[in-house]
Amino acid sequence: MNPTDPFFANSFSASTSGNSPAMDETDFQQQLEQQLYLQHDFRVLHWVPVSGSAINNCYQLILQDQRKLLLKYHKAPPSGFYKAEAFNLQQLAGSGVIQAPAVIAQNEQMLVMEWIEPGPPSDSAQFTLGKQLARLHNRPVGYFGFARDNFCGLTPQCNLRNDDGFAFFSQQRLLLQGKIARDSGYLTLQDINQLEQLCQRLSRWIPIQQPALLHGDLWAGNFLVDSKDSPWLIDPACYYGWPESDLAMTRMFGGFSEAFYRGYNSERPIEQGFESRIDLYNLYHWLNHLNMFGSQYHSAVATILQRFGR
Repeated sequence: MNPTDPFFANSFSASTSGNSPAMDETDFQQQLEQQLYLQHDFRVLHWVPVSGSAINNCYQLILQDQRKLLLKYHKAPPSGFYKAEAFNLQQLAGSGVIQAPAVIAQNEQMLVMEWIEPGPPSDSAQFTLGKQLARLHNRPVGYFGFARDNFCGLTPQCNLRNDDGFAFFSQQRLLLQGKIARDSGYLTLQDINQLEQLCQRLSRWIPIQQPALLHGDLWAGNFLVDSKDSPWLIDPACYYGWPESDLAMTRMFGGFSEAFYRGYNSERPIEQGFESRIDLYNLYHWLNHLNMFGSQYHSAVATILQRFGR
């Protein structure tokens, strides 16, 4: 997602503005502290506001033993929002090849996870991340879709099982986003016609790929480097899909160095012609941006539609 949109600025940093939540939900604070104590024997001493997200109120929870946790809170998120994020994080971490923060607690209004102490960005961490992502993509699964629906940003993401990757990407990614945009007045009838034409022709440009577990929203704001120079993935929108689509997202706004692609290529050689397919994969995210942020993203969508949908 666009790193210039505060909605997606997920590189969290602790603020010095205070030690308690800037919100009226005192009952929520007390209930959470009690839950963490009863379930994990964690005693919260301080709530430190954290910058970096316009979806969530975020806090660094400092425990009595000086360990730290990250709390993401939303007063009225879409139903199942944090349950889906917790599941996504667990799927990535459970792969055994890539790191994601451990989930500590979750309910309809919040998610608590381990705090990742940030370190400086480095080519060595990007090279490692590239290798790890390739290893994730080298583990094929049996179908396109996922075990549950989830979200990309706050947009619901449908993940019904499908054995056909072209049908899955057309129906559950591009056309669903297109319908939302058309209903909101962001796409014209001509745009929709071009989108439908593009969907019918995807197999002309996109090679057959075995589905694999994807991060699903892999822009540069959704990976961290810790104080030990190890990479971590955050804020996933996981599903089983085309590996090239994850790789394409890394090119949407930049932020990934050549070391990342060298690391990826060392484990999973990037197929010839990938550069020409990037816009097709990223059309899903451009449509999502159009639906979330409005008409300033129409030109990016229209350019791709005119190129491939005629």
